[in-house]
Amino acid sequence: MFSTRRTRVLSVLSAILFAIPIANSQNLVLNGDFEKNSHVPDELGAVDGVVSYVSTPNKGSADYFNVDAKGKNAAPRNFRGFQQPKNGNGYMGIYMYAGKSYTEYVQLKFEETLEAGKEYTFAFHVSLSEDSQFAVKQVSALFTRKKMNFDDSNNISLRRVSDKYGSYKFENLKSHGSLSNKKGWTKVSLTFVADGFEKYVTIGNFGKTPKEYLRQLDGSGLKGGQIAYYYIDDATLFINEPLNIEYNKAMVMDKVKFDPNSHSLTKESKEYLRKFFFSIADPKRHQLTLKGHTDNDGSSFYNYQLSKKRVVAVANYLKDLGMPNENIKTEAYGEKQPLYKGFDPLSKQQNRRVEFVITEFDALNP
Repeated sequence: MFSTRRTRVLSVLSAILFAIPIANSQNLVLNGDFEKNSHVPDELGAVDGVVSYVSTPNKGSADYFNVDAKGKNAAPRNFRGFQQPKNGNGYMGIYMYAGKSYTEYVQLKFEETLEAGKEYTFAFHVSLSEDSQFAVKQVSALFTRKKMNFDDSNNISLRRVSDKYGSYKFENLKSHGSLSNKKGWTKVSLTFVADGFEKYVTIGNFGKTPKEYLRQLDGSGLKGGQIAYYYIDDATLFINEPLNIEYNKAMVMDKVKFDPNSHSLTKESKEYLRKFFFSIADPKRHQLTLKGHTDNDGSSFYNYQLSKKRVVAVANYLKDLGMPNENIKTEAYGEKQPLYKGFDPLSKQQNRRVEFVITEFDALNP
């Protein structure tokens, strides 16, 4: 069983190793603030060839608003309502819903193709137009290798993307406020590990039905029909610092979480393990020992078996990423080595864990 001193040391080491990543200062989204343009358009739908590095991936006509424009695409007052830019003079606008098939998108370009295994944070701000009768339940982003160009205005489903452009990464972003906010801007963000092909990102609705995608707002007197129209501004992409792997020390994989009685890896756990794997300087030259643990619910035999399943699940995922089978050792301890002796839910969650020790082969065989 862990002593109080060992528990304290592990907690300090875990805090050092798994500190919140700090983003570098360079924004990798080209013209993410939508300030660069060839000219200020005097009509709606003028995006391609007008707003630098910004495009529409289908025939749906995304809109560009600017404080120097007049009429329908002016700012802050425009054809869908009133909204000041989040920053600068310009912002974009799209129908995330406008009927069963018609959908608009904004496609952005990165300064460089993302690097496999590196962790990035993508974020932008949205504001629902005043005359929208619906709000979306979530905002999505689609990452692709190539610039997409579909010859119709229909919804871009993931199947269509796969058939025409191959590899893609689809993600739902976390909302840091209400997506029905019409007065101000709401930030949405995503932290992810790149696969190494991502060069473009597209914002919009990718094949979801209205029932699962929309939330109707109160107020039947709203004008504009059954739409969800969003303004978009201040798009950013930053690369995060990798994990600082320390060797020959027992550390807790604190981002690998398990539900009670489960050994399934969550999406967050898989993202963390990808980051962990790519943070190892050379996986083929290192011995990785994984140690599985549980809380004290259930019998000791059941918990031993469960801890074994958990550590094997982590090992198998790392093997799928490229860690050689012979370089991974697994150990199961069940409930015998708790980090915390409490019976409260938080203590039990902390005890459902996987620890690791990385040793260089040169250290094993001097």
